[in-house]
Amino acid sequence: MVSLQPLLGEALEGVLKRLPGVDLVYTCRSDAGLEELLAREVPDILLFVEEEETSSSRDLIARLTQLFPGLPVLWIGLANNLMHVYTFRTLPARGGDMIRAIQQLAGEYQAVKRKRLDKNGG
Repeated sequence: MVSLQPLLGEALEGVLKRLPGVDLVYTCRSDAGLEELLAREVPDILLFVEEEETSSSRDLIARLTQLFPGLPVLWIGLANNLMHVYTFRTLPARGGDMIRAIQQLAGEYQAVKRKRLDKNGG
């Protein structure tokens, strides 16, 4: 877990440690040295907690998902009570695989748009 908010990080760490099946491998209070730490031990998921998303955190997450393909990053924003899930996948670009990926991703996005419209009354 990377938490740039010390109090929240401590609180979330306490909650996560009590969950069955969850092992908190390490907690970072800054992103300094994070890439080297991940190179030594890659967790199953990386939690990134901050008040608001910044361009530096987006850049860091983009870099980490490319350096560690398949590592899911769950960004948790406190100010707007949101979570973003980031992952980087490499898929074969053969015809059938590509068409299935396009259809699946388009379908997922259409579902998100429908939910947004329903929520906003449109």
